[in-house]
Amino acid sequence: MPPKKLHAAILCSPGVGHLVPVLLLGRRLINHHNLHVTVLAVTTATSTAESQLLKSLTADIHLPVIQIPAADISEVVSPDSKVFTKICVMMRETIPTIPVPPYPPWTLFPTSSSAIFSHRNLGI
Repeated sequence: MPPKKLHAAILCSPGVGHLVPVLLLGRRLINHHNLHVTVLAVTTATSTAESQLLKSLTADIHLPVIQIPAADISEVVSPDSKVFTKICVMMRETIPTIPVPPYPPWTLFPTSSSAIFSHRNLGI
């Protein structure tokens, strides 16, 4: 029986500026390292342009993108807060809603705009 492929799930902060590099990273992991990759994209309001971008960057390879609705932060952050603050609070409030396997080995590698959860049997 051949060994199972490593499955990496990449969590992406909201915004096209964060999504494009994460999708390109996912493509490279698939093409150069033969991994199975799923992108978990935290979304606010998906525009038509963002939807088309998702389709164009994932059309020729199997790179599933699961859109995770962002948590409502209107009660936590004031409307005039800085964008950085809003994104940080949005991610802090959204991450606990994402189901992660309760058993090891899963690893969290924080990066500037995303976190990668890798697990051999991540059942997404």
